[in-house]
Amino acid sequence: MPQSLCAVYIHLVFSTKERRALLTDSMRSDLHAYFGGILKERGSTPISINSVSDHVHLLFSLRQYIENQQAHHQKIDFREEFIWLCEKHGVTYDERYLWD
Repeated sequence: MPQSLCAVYIHLVFSTKERRALLTDSMRSDLHAYFGGILKERGSTPISINSVSDHVHLLFSLRQYIENQQAHHQKIDFREEFIWLCEKHGVTYDERYLWD
């Protein structure tokens, strides 16, 4: 049976307002722990969190949405799910070219 594997990693970088040097050494440990907690709470896996005085880098993997597929596909088949995902994310498609 064919199989595909996909791992999605996000490198998110954001700065303080007006790139002001607001992040101090004394707050970084708590700040990084806070971001890591948010990611875990949302089902993502933090890989690396770091910062300097005016910006933060977060590297994390997205949570997996593919658990319980046997039960899931008793409710909705692949074609229905694929079309639903396209429509949900605004992907245009022509059904004539989707299926064999």
